[in-house]
Amino acid sequence: MIPFPRFVSIVPLCFVLLLSAASASAATTVNHGSCDIGIAPAATLLLPYFDVADSRTGEGTIFTVTNVTSMFQVGRVTLWTDFAYPILSFDLFFEPYEVRRINLYDVIWQGVLDPGGEDSICGPNTLPEGTAARVRRAFRDGVATPTATQAGCNSVGGIHTNAVGYATIDVVGSCASGTTPLDERHFAEDLRFDNVFIGDYQQVNSSQNFAQGSPMVHIRAVPEGGTPQSRRNNPNRYANDFPRTFYGRFQDPAHPTADARQPLPTTFAVRWINGGLGAFQTSFRIWREAGSDPDGGCLAYRKNGQMTLRETIVFDEDDNAEGTYAHEPCPAFCVGTEPIVLPATSLTSLADAEVFPQEIIDTAVSGWIYFNLGLTEAHNTPIQGWVVASMRAEGRYSVDFDAAVLGNGCTPLIPLTVFSEGGVRAVLPGPAADFIP
Repeated sequence: MIPFPRFVSIVPLCFVLLLSAASASAATTVNHGSCDIGIAPAATLLLPYFDVADSRTGEGTIFTVTNVTSMFQVGRVTLWTDFAYPILSFDLFFEPYEVRRINLYDVIWQGVLDPGGEDSICGPNTLPEGTAARVRRAFRDGVATPTATQAGCNSVGGIHTNAVGYATIDVVGSCASGTTPLDERHFAEDLRFDNVFIGDYQQVNSSQNFAQGSPMVHIRAVPEGGTPQSRRNNPNRYANDFPRTFYGRFQDPAHPTADARQPLPTTFAVRWINGGLGAFQTSFRIWREAGSDPDGGCLAYRKNGQMTLRETIVFDEDDNAEGTYAHEPCPAFCVGTEPIVLPATSLTSLADAEVFPQEIIDTAVSGWIYFNLGLTEAHNTPIQGWVVASMRAEGRYSVDFDAAVLGNGCTPLIPLTVFSEGGVRAVLPGPAADFIP
């Protein structure tokens, strides 16, 4: 990690990013689809981070999912550890226009999958004690005991006081035996492509008087319709031109975009507040696509706990900037770089000096941050991610909101920012880029 010189004259990063996005003609795809993520009925919902204490009055995460159609639907909930290990999947049955509310305290600490759903068509409402204990141990201790279909591993997540991870909800064709994206059947048979769900989450801590919430990430299928089999039989009708997809790393290499889910962005901009009259504290929920091979075994999940964060640049309101930078190999202008590493999902405080440079943060009350989340390990392509700002103050005020995306999931790789004493070097490939005053 290195500090970059502070400066006054800069070229906005978003201008350069928009140029890159435009050059890719990536904002639209065939079938009237788009790489732009919005809040619209979707085929997959992503809850980028949850944090659940073993007490109802402590930190807790609640999410809701709504079926906005006149048809019955099934949603498969998968709970992943912060090292991107899918430890539990269960199905929710939706009647037309039905909304379902899930408190993850009930699921993780009580073993109750669907309070109020005792007569669910999708099977038992509670977990066997052995399964419930396995889930708790994975989220708290990072250890997964073996099952009939999964090998054990002692590094599937970090060690936490609370249960920490993320969740996905996929529309599927019917209730099944809780397959996860690691199971071939999930994509070959179960997944569906209808944009039918909307969803949101609330993060609540009643003991500290905090509560905040935001929409989940809505990931659409493009184009809609069909089953995995019918789409394989008619590839022209169901084609999309996404360069990658949300579940791309789980796909057959011969059909790398078969899940048809929109890809997520890599670069973000978001406000921060530090101190001031309200004593605001800002943290960021940072989710990134795991960089490991899904078949890589226990070592792969350990790597997902040490994923490099490519670049963060902190600006104050007077246009001063300071950056942290991690890259291998280290370019010529970089001296003494230490990698910035985070797990696949995390809640990271603005006060964390290993991630964010502190000179500006210690002297300014507010500003904004540019995130470049990095590259995939296997293919050297932009990594998918999501960033949520989480602010709390005085035990009375709290808010979550999504960072602004710069480009979208189809935007090509954004080069690293280069600072100099006189300004910021053009964020363009090649050594001949000019310095911009």
